[in-house]
Amino acid sequence: MRRVEAQRLIIDDPASNDAKRDSVGNTSVTVRVEEQILWIDGAAYPLQNIARAELIPWKYRKTPVIMSTLKWIVGAVALYFVADMLPPDTRSLAVTAAWIVLGAALVRAAVKLRRSPFLTLALQTSAGSSGVLQSEDATSMRELVNTIMKAINNPAISQVFNIQTVEGNNNIVNSPGANARQPEMG
Repeated sequence: MRRVEAQRLIIDDPASNDAKRDSVGNTSVTVRVEEQILWIDGAAYPLQNIARAELIPWKYRKTPVIMSTLKWIVGAVALYFVADMLPPDTRSLAVTAAWIVLGAALVRAAVKLRRSPFLTLALQTSAGSSGVLQSEDATSMRELVNTIMKAINNPAISQVFNIQTVEGNNNIVNSPGANARQPEMG
């Protein structure tokens, strides 16, 4: 059974893998280019419908990370002051918990602020442009774009990629045209 949805052909692909999630929340996705079709897990994109494939760089926004960290710091400080009002036998436990919360908030902020920007694979068709895959692996993404463009004119090309996608990849990005603003992720 097939259905067409905005230039994307949805077919149950027996060769697709279930996305495997790593400890950070990223997933590994199998991407195949074969027989004039681009397969991204179970979604199929006929290559004859693709006019252009490009990589759009996205940057993480820092403000939400900083605001979230400030909330955790305020919570840790509040816990520290509440600990000061507790009886001496439970005070040390509450102070330790406040230090743990503070440390965890700072480590979390450092990890999120040091993340490298990621790339979105945007496919332009007659229906517009859609972001279909997001990854921090620039080398694999560039190789994928090159393979897609070569396979459009050469049906014999067949290649399989295993690409680590970034957290939040389920949010497909639609770009209405060339003047569209390049967004930032929070």
